[in-house]
Parts: sequence; C-alpha cells; structure tokens
Amino acid sequence: MKTIGTLVLALLLSLLSTAGLSAKEYKDFYREYRKADKTISFKVPAGVASFFIDKVENKEVKEFLKDLDDLSFLIIDQVTNNTLLDLNQSLPEDLYKELMVINDGDTEITFLVNDNGKFVEELIMTVVEPDELIIMCFTGEISHEQAKQLAKAINVQQASAFRQ
Repeated sequence: MKTIGTLVLALLLSLLSTAGLSAKEYKDFYREYRKADKTISFKVPAGVASFFIDKVENKEVKEFLKDLDDLSFLIIDQVTNNTLLDLNQSLPEDLYKELMVINDGDTEITFLVNDNGKFVEELIMTVVEPDELIIMCFTGEISHEQAKQLAKAINVQQASAFRQ
C-alpha cells in the first residue's frame, strides 16, 4: 500500500512540476508566429538600434532606447480569435502586469510589463485592431519610470500610423 501511495505522490509531483514548465511567455509566441503567413517580424539588437536612435525626436524615448538590450516587432495581418487567445496565454497575469490600456474606437493599445521587482525586464505594447495585431517588445533593465514615460510618449495616432 505504501508503494502505491508513493507512486501516486511521485506522479502528482511530476505533473505539478511540468505544469509550471509549460507556461508560455511572449518569446514563445514570437517564435511561433514570426514566420507565419501575412506576418512581418524583426528583432533589433541594441547595437543595431543605436543607428535609428538619432532619428527619434522625443528625448525621453531616445534615452529609453539607449538602455535596451533589444527590440522586437511582430505585425500580424488578418488576426484571428485563435491568435489573440494564443497571445493572451503567452502573457500570463502572474508574469505580465498591465501598465496602461488606451481604447480609441476599434483600436486597443495595451502596455504590459514583466517586472522582477527591481526593474522591468520586458515592456510589451500590443495594438489590436479588427484585422491586425502589432506587438513591440522592449527588453533590458528598464526602470519603472522609463516604462511609464514611454507609455505616455506613445499616443494612439502614432501607434495607428505605425502600420501605414
């Protein structure tokens, strides 16, 4: 009887430990969708991003970009409910906290942060429109203040114009 109880306990512990490992993160979503049809994706390492920083007019955004490790973009044309469901599963609330949500007609812009307590490791901006999804992911050691400044610096018109 002890053997069966030990076996059941070991099985439960095994299932619980693998459940934590199967949790998706944004980088998993990016890897899955970056090569999908009707998708544009690119990742810019910090060294390459410095070439574009001088073209940025907003001082706060320019300083923010200098401190990044990398920046990735994912633009999905003809977004489906399954795509949005996959995205939501890849941004679990226990890892990604909502910083700000902006609604403008059919457009919803959401800023999420993956925060380790000392700094923000990822700042993700999603722009959801009826037929398109745009995601920008900033990674690095981002201060909380920098994350807030960037969210305030990007307005709905700029985010919507990004796709055009």
